[in-house]
Amino acid sequence: MNDDARAAWIFAALIVTVLAILGVVIQSFFLHSALARGKVHAPELAGIRLLALWVPTTVVWLAAGIGTGLLDPTERCAPGDWAMLWLALLYPLTLWPAMFLARRAGVQLSLGYFAAHVLSPLTLFVMGGLPCVL
Repeated sequence: MNDDARAAWIFAALIVTVLAILGVVIQSFFLHSALARGKVHAPELAGIRLLALWVPTTVVWLAAGIGTGLLDPTERCAPGDWAMLWLALLYPLTLWPAMFLARRAGVQLSLGYFAAHVLSPLTLFVMGGLPCVL
């Protein structure tokens, strides 16, 4: 692995770590907000239960994206960049835990929930995936 490929993986790891943690914070915020609007007292849903669903979901998302990046079917971009492209495409899979728990509590997440999650896959695409498609 050359220096460019190593740098791409390090950059991808840093960006993905920040975006994964930001994702669960956004999910928790919007789930707490929906529970408050619905006057449902269930703080454990937006706390430990959300984390219990988020962790395996994030592991699957990372394994699928990084695993695809390791396959590296293109010669024009580094595997780390290729992984970021796939992580951007697979990002919607990470949204289900808060949606599931909100439905379980009988409340509805606001549209802001989906709008708040637009920036993360866009960041992954621009930072890593864009070099692969240009």
